[in-house]
Amino acid sequence: MLISPKNTTSLLEEDIILLLNSIGDTENPEFLQKKEKLPDEALVESFKELTDYSLESTSAAIIETANKIQNQINTQYVLVSLPRGGTHAGIGIKYVLKQNFGQDVSHYSISMLKGVGIDAYALDYVIQKHQNPFIVFVDGWVGKGELAHELRRAIADYEKSKQTSLQHLCAVISDPYETANISGTHAELFMPESLMGATISGLVSRSGNLHDLSYHFTREYTEWQAQDFTNWYIQRVKDAIDKNPLYVFHTPLDFEQVTSYIHSHHGLESKDAYFGAAEVHRSIVRKHPSKIILRDKNHPLASPLLISAAQKNIPIVEDVNLPLFSVASKK
Repeated sequence: MLISPKNTTSLLEEDIILLLNSIGDTENPEFLQKKEKLPDEALVESFKELTDYSLESTSAAIIETANKIQNQINTQYVLVSLPRGGTHAGIGIKYVLKQNFGQDVSHYSISMLKGVGIDAYALDYVIQKHQNPFIVFVDGWVGKGELAHELRRAIADYEKSKQTSLQHLCAVISDPYETANISGTHAELFMPESLMGATISGLVSRSGNLHDLSYHFTREYTEWQAQDFTNWYIQRVKDAIDKNPLYVFHTPLDFEQVTSYIHSHHGLESKDAYFGAAEVHRSIVRKHPSKIILRDKNHPLASPLLISAAQKNIPIVEDVNLPLFSVASKK
């Protein structure tokens, strides 16, 4: 029998069970050196404004995703969200399933690392606990389709190593190019993790991996408890779900047309660009893109991008005909 992980996240177990171990300061110094920066006052204010602006569309997309999950799966299932990026989507979907359908679906957070794969130890835990259930993998958004492809590879590797077969699908609340199995909208949505990091994600860092004999790990920013907006934001989303009756579904973007436009107008290949507001902001925080292209500098979604780009002296280009909201150049 696999043991439960050890962590002290501020996320509530009634919302999500985090299958990550907390790592101490001496266990992996190299990982811990990559410490996040606490969001400054300007970004916190931008986050609050964007929360007010986006709650209706975000909650509606969550409702749409939950409805599709419930209608498409006719067997026992569990939700497995990816840490941080999928946390709020998974919690919102679980809330809708309980409020609207009376389904108290188990919800776990399991790490998946690029080049490493999914946390097999954590996935074993879920499969053993629920006797090989249908698994709905959840994330907040999928940009160029890399998440869906990475998940398929990770599951295939897991199935091969365990000599088993999983029933599963991928659900996201925002899917501009229709690459996931289920989505709530094709419009770009505000993704708070890309802006607030650990302070909106249960005070946990991005995940890492030491070995395959235990859970993937995370660093906990317990020293940031006074700046933790995690459960404040989750409650705002739940309140918005309770008030949200319906939603207009957007038409998906044509990926080939988007990449063609970006290449012809800005000289960028798809492999050299970050797509979408959430991914662009993450690239500013973690990398140093050479330029940011925005469709509308005055749109609320632009606010955190402009703040963070200014802090790193990254030039901004406005293109009112850009098919998606924002793009960043990796070069």
